[in-house]
Amino acid sequence: MTEEVGRLVLRDNAQQALAISLEERAGAAALPAQAALMLRLEAAGVLDRSVAGLPDAAALAARIAAGEALTRPGLCALLPLAKLWLTEAIEASDLPDDPGFAPLLTAYFPAELGERFPALIARHRLRRELVATAIANEVANRLGCAGLGRLAAAAVPAAAARAAWLAGALFGLPALADAVDAAPAPAEARFDLLLVLRRLQEEAALGLLAAPQPLAAALAALQPGIAALVAAGEADQAAPEWREAGLPAAAVALAAAAPRLAAAPMILRLAGSAGATPEAAAQSWGAVGADFQIDALRQATAAAPAPGPFGARARAALLADLGAIQARLAAARLAGGAPADAAVAGLVREAAQAGDLAAIGVACHALAGLA
Repeated sequence: MTEEVGRLVLRDNAQQALAISLEERAGAAALPAQAALMLRLEAAGVLDRSVAGLPDAAALAARIAAGEALTRPGLCALLPLAKLWLTEAIEASDLPDDPGFAPLLTAYFPAELGERFPALIARHRLRRELVATAIANEVANRLGCAGLGRLAAAAVPAAAARAAWLAGALFGLPALADAVDAAPAPAEARFDLLLVLRRLQEEAALGLLAAPQPLAAALAALQPGIAALVAAGEADQAAPEWREAGLPAAAVALAAAAPRLAAAPMILRLAGSAGATPEAAAQSWGAVGADFQIDALRQATAAAPAPGPFGARARAALLADLGAIQARLAAARLAGGAPADAAVAGLVREAAQAGDLAAIGVACHALAGLA
């Protein structure tokens, strides 16, 4: 068992090192979300920047303005603190009591112990703490600090962790990411593919914040629809350099479909409420997105500067509003009554080009008037 314990420990170390490398590769674009996460950690009493050696808010603002990234030592200090914050939030929630997470407790121990003493493990006095730690480690490693910061701006930390876990399970992302990391391919190609899968998990999680409870019920309700949407995009064009690099075909195919699949949870909710097939709902969702430039507006919202303690939450609220508006417009289209308004489409296009949250808010208001 000693060797197995060593492998379990080393695997977590390797996952954290990979998470930091991916965060580092994301570069300056990740710094605003990392800065927002630091504010959350400070408010929770988890982060003392002078102790952690992290820049203060003024220094981070200057780095953001200069297009600079957080250094690797800074990322190494931030990620464990984010895990601590997430672990404490999960422990305080009912998440560790969901039977769907029971395998995490068994997996914490060597396989021989799990086979010999399953009943004792199930009532371990630190059961909740161990499950919370396992969830937090997996979610923080898969999303990274920036992704966790963006997702946690839209929900309380435990709900964000559950949604991220559910997104990973629905798309099979942990196994695919592990296969990519182990592939005999250049690091640059592996990291780029892993970043696409990481973003898919984050964006899909946004649509899963209100997914059914418990975890098993959510998986049973959503897996058939997710599978149908994944299968519908088998012709998506993957980056040829990934195939040529020898990366796993399944991961490459999912990454190629990621822009379309990020909205899959919202599309499935639309299909259920409209009584439509997942494929028909996806077609309607995409059509209204193209007609009203909603995808461009969503990208502009994600990239717009959002300074201050409430900036990240304001961005998250706008993204949620855009999803709800697109769903209503798509439902109207499915019912045969989709509105057409060239003036609103033009306003949305201008707001996306302006790239600031004020303009985007005006465009959202105009779209909401149609829905």
